[in-house]
Formats: sequence, structure tokens, C-alpha cells
Amino acid sequence: MNKWSKNQINNLKLEVMFTIQIDEIRLAEVVRQAVKQQMECRSDEVGPFEGDKKGSFLYSLKELADFLHCSTPTAQRMKNEGRIPYKQTGRKVIYDTDEILRSMEHVPGKKSHLRK
Repeated sequence: MNKWSKNQINNLKLEVMFTIQIDEIRLAEVVRQAVKQQMECRSDEVGPFEGDKKGSFLYSLKELADFLHCSTPTAQRMKNEGRIPYKQTGRKVIYDTDEILRSMEHVPGKKSHLRK
């Protein structure tokens, strides 16, 4: 591997200019996928879940509400009451769907929020 001299590096100029045209919906999807990938990479930092590591994960309260087929405030209330298991590092919250399903099975006398 060649080492570049300081003079060569200073003389090297690369200018790249391009335009990307993308609508807001596609941009939002691209950003969401990128964030989701980063969260999956960092989920190891949060620590392993007791469930199967191949299970799916939810990364937002909206995703949790959609999974539970309930409103976002209901999902938030269930999380705050300790009825929904989750892992959190700083502001990042990760919900393991397998753990959620197991926790819903073990609530005696409570109607499940999951519609079949």
C-alpha cells in the first residue's frame, strides 16, 4: 500500500456534485429503514432479550400500537404500567414481539389486546 505524502494529499481535490430527486414519502421510508438498521445493530449493546434473537423487534410506540391493534395512548399506558416488556438505552426503546406475546399470555383475568 502506497503512503501518500502530505503534499500529494493537499494537491488532491475531488469534487462530486449530483442532484437526487425523491418525494417525501420515499425519503421518509429510506430514513426509517436506515434508522431501523442502526437500531438493529445497536440492539446488541442493549443486551440480549430472553426470547429468540431471530424474533422481530419494534422500534417505536406507533409500531407497538399497530402490533397490539390499539391506540398509541393505550400502548403507552400499557408500557408505563409494566405490562409491555422492553429494553431501553438512553432514549432508544426496543420491544421484542416474542416477549410481548409471552407477557400477554400470562395476565390472568385480563382480556388480551391482541386481536386474532
